[in-house]
Amino acid sequence: MIRKLWTRGFRNLTETAVSFSESGATLIYGLNNQGKTSLLEAIYIATNGNSPIQPDLDKTIAKSANDVILGADCAIGDDFYRLYIRYEIEKKREIIINNRPIKQLKVLHELFHTDFISADILHIFQKDADYRRRDLDKFCSVFFPDYRETLAAYEQVLRQKNKLLKSDQTSSLLDLYNQQLVSKAVILFKYRNEALSLIGKQLSRYIDELDLADFRQIFCLYQLHRQEQLLSDAEYGAYLESEFKENRSREMAIGYSCYGPHRDDFSVFINDQSCFDFYSRGINRMVAVLYQLSKIELLDQQFKQSGLLLLDDTFAEIDHINRRLLLTFLMTKTQLIYATISDQDRDLFDDSNIIQIENGVFSHETT
Repeated sequence: MIRKLWTRGFRNLTETAVSFSESGATLIYGLNNQGKTSLLEAIYIATNGNSPIQPDLDKTIAKSANDVILGADCAIGDDFYRLYIRYEIEKKREIIINNRPIKQLKVLHELFHTDFISADILHIFQKDADYRRRDLDKFCSVFFPDYRETLAAYEQVLRQKNKLLKSDQTSSLLDLYNQQLVSKAVILFKYRNEALSLIGKQLSRYIDELDLADFRQIFCLYQLHRQEQLLSDAEYGAYLESEFKENRSREMAIGYSCYGPHRDDFSVFINDQSCFDFYSRGINRMVAVLYQLSKIELLDQQFKQSGLLLLDDTFAEIDHINRRLLLTFLMTKTQLIYATISDQDRDLFDDSNIIQIENGVFSHETT
């Protein structure tokens, strides 16, 4: 749980310290372009090391500043953590946890799991398969101990194979690369399916707890590239071997590998129908938020992490009844910081848990 954030030199935010509700829910309220998203981004960087909005951290440095410093006080159970992140233009960021310099972001990620959900949450359904794969790979890389290394090894072999395919040379190396890809692909396939199964079970529990009677069944389905069949781990390996053999000439002609985890996808199904294809945008938003929440809770359970959900005007297109239902539910599951321009949900928060922002300046609401 994040208790306090201190910022200096970050975007349009004033140098200040902001305290957050220890009861688990805080509302950030203000008009457009006042700094709500900047505050959520600063929280994310402080607990994650990267930005969910701007990959180039240099661009988050205020025009009048030479660097950014973010500090955060956090608690996980009875343990207290003081975080500092500092970065200058074109220099490496510095991360310090409890006065100890940290060189790898992995250390930060093993302590905190922060999810930033914007109004673009529908991208999980709307964007191409690569977007969903990267989102799933990010979760699996934290949840499963050897997933990150296996994925990196797979991608390295894939680059080597694609380079060979572009060389217009027939080589025995191609068979070797295919064998290596299959061995790594089976492991990735196994972990991805396990992750989707766990996420699906979480979603089912959420549907029951929310008492959404119209959703009798919800699950996540792994999908092979241009195939509809469902395969076991062993069958997946045999499937890839067969595809590589049968499509050897095709891959050589187009110059890249066409089959494997780098081409696979997944979908969320409700009542045996694709959520994206058969349900409203409002329902898709609700499911997408619950999908992200399920990953937070799974990581909390696995590692006793401090889960944090940042919502940035996420509930557009969700009707008022379902918005309040979902917000109230989220408050019981994880620490929630919700930024919005709308005053429709203010009565769900105690006055002491409402922070107003104007031109980058924060003030706690009082009655």
